[in-house]
Amino acid sequence: MIGTEADPGAQSVRPLELFFDLVFVFTITQVASVLSGLPTVLGLGRVAVLMILIWWMYGGYAWLTNALDLDRTRPRLLLLVGTAGFFLMSLTVPKASGPGPWALVFGASYLVVVLTHT
Repeated sequence: MIGTEADPGAQSVRPLELFFDLVFVFTITQVASVLSGLPTVLGLGRVAVLMILIWWMYGGYAWLTNALDLDRTRPRLLLLVGTAGFFLMSLTVPKASGPGPWALVFGASYLVVVLTHT
């Protein structure tokens, strides 16, 4: 059959990368809940800002997972810490623009993700 030969230079996707992608998908569902809870122009603006921040981080991590050797311990731990920060941030997305400490938790989680990315 044509195209059934495996490319010896191609890398397969690691389970850790798939886990990070799963956290990203969960984050997108949380962003969608913001829009469903506030289906107005203001809600759309909040979602647009959130999507810009989240997409920028996801793009950076997607590049990072391709650039680093995730078979080594340090890059793997950095990705796990970044994923944990991303997950905590996604949990605060629906409440981050309201009253209470959620905006601070969102910001701290975002900072963890950015610091593990650089």
